[in-house]
Amino acid sequence: MADDDDSEMIPETTPARFDEPKTFEDATARLEGLVRDMESGRMPLEDMIRAFEEGRYLVAFCNAKLIEVQKRVEQVKAGEADGTIRYSALPPRN
Repeated sequence: MADDDDSEMIPETTPARFDEPKTFEDATARLEGLVRDMESGRMPLEDMIRAFEEGRYLVAFCNAKLIEVQKRVEQVKAGEADGTIRYSALPPRN
């Protein structure tokens, strides 16, 4: 996936108790909803713990997506340095 020091990487499979977001935007929207619900003060403790766990998963998912984008930007910038732009597909995420 990424370097060994990327401790927040998402697991290869989504835990069964969470719905896998389809996009970065879906994940951030869900994360914002969880934060709003948690900050309301009306969430039972068990629900708050579950929301916290899901939030940590979503943060790791978003971080992984940002790392993918950073790699693509670096590929483009590397191509520009020698006057050519090379595009190559990143390996699909399972």
